[in-house]
Amino acid sequence: MKKIFFILVIAIIIIGIVIGKNVLDSKKVQNEVTQESVSHDPKDVIKYEIDMINKITAGSYNQEEIDQVLNRTETTGDYAVVEKAIKKYMKDYIDMSSGITETMNQINLNAILSEENVNNDKPDFVNTKTKLSDAKIKLEEYKTNSTNFLTEEKIKSYLSDSETISEEARNFYNTELAKMTEEDKEVISQLDSTFTLANSIIAKEEAIIDFLITNKNAWELKNGAISFDTADKAEGYNALINELVGLFD
Repeated sequence: MKKIFFILVIAIIIIGIVIGKNVLDSKKVQNEVTQESVSHDPKDVIKYEIDMINKITAGSYNQEEIDQVLNRTETTGDYAVVEKAIKKYMKDYIDMSSGITETMNQINLNAILSEENVNNDKPDFVNTKTKLSDAKIKLEEYKTNSTNFLTEEKIKSYLSDSETISEEARNFYNTELAKMTEEDKEVISQLDSTFTLANSIIAKEEAIIDFLITNKNAWELKNGAISFDTADKAEGYNALINELVGLFD
C-alpha cells in the first residue's frame, strides 16, 4: 500500500480506488499480444482479448468500452466456450472491483461531512451510521468473495466439467487461468491488509460521527464547516481527524 500524505479528502477517496485496483490487478495476465501479431489461431485471439481487457482496466476506463470487449465472442467452436468462460470470470472480477471502489467512495469523509449531509442527517446521523454499518458488511462480503476468486476451484468452475470440448481447449483454459493464481499467497496477503485498512478507516469515521452526536449541542455548521463552541471540543474533534489521517502514514 503506497503511503498517501496529501489532504484527507483525497486520501479517503483514493482508498476505494486502491482496494478495487488491488483486487483487479491481481487478475492481470500479461500476454503481450498485439493485434498485428494475432493469427487465426483461436488461442492467440483469446490471448489478445485478455490483453485488451487488461489494458483497458489498467487505468480509468469507460464501462461501455470494457463491456464491448467482454460481451463479444471472437472465436468459434470449443474455443468460443473457453473464451466466454474466461471473459465471464474476468467480468465478475471487474464488477466486484468496481463495487469495492463504489462502496468506499460512498462513505468517504468528504461525503459524510459535506454541508448537505450534515444538514440533512444531524443531530443523530442515523442515515450516516447506517451507511457506515452497511459498508462494513459489504466489505466483509467482498473480502470473502475476492479471496475465493483467487482459488483454483473458483477459476475452474467457470468451465464446467460437463462442457464437451476438446482436451486441447480445456488445457488451454487451465493454462491461461493458472497464470492468474501464480502469486495467490502474495495477493491474498495484500488484500487482507488492504481490507483491514478499509475497516480501520470506517471505524475512525464512526468515531468522528459518534463524537458529533455526543456533543451535538456544542457545534454548528458555519459556512460549510463544523465549528465548536469550546477549544477542548475542537481539539477532541481534530484529534480524531488526525487519527484518521495517521492511518495512511
